[in-house]
Amino acid sequence: MPVTKKRMAVCHPDRVHYANGQCEQCYRKEHFSTDYVRSNFGDKLPLYRAAYEKSEKGLARNRRHQRVRRGLSKVLGKKEVKLREVFVDPSAISRLRDALESGDITLLGIWSDLRADQQKKISGKEQD
Repeated sequence: MPVTKKRMAVCHPDRVHYANGQCEQCYRKEHFSTDYVRSNFGDKLPLYRAAYEKSEKGLARNRRHQRVRRGLSKVLGKKEVKLREVFVDPSAISRLRDALESGDITLLGIWSDLRADQQKKISGKEQD
């Protein structure tokens, strides 16, 4: 859904309206949470998830994720990294930015596997 700049959310007046009077975070939490999915799919949810994980699309997503984790581990010099922790740590972002500017071959090898928001955060072109 497109973000509208004309009005503010009811749930968080400091955030832009996204849908149903809510900001994007609250809307997504309500409509894409596991409870919501369970109520709509019931007992079939584990079957759907298992089928997705075995599908070519699920396997490709998993391979990309693992490539990114291994590459970032190598660049940061850590044994195992969690993406969620890496992209909130300013020192890790700074080290990744330095590696990008120096043309680190490992980081460049996984660059296309990173999400657009992760690429922006590393390159410093993130818009607030």
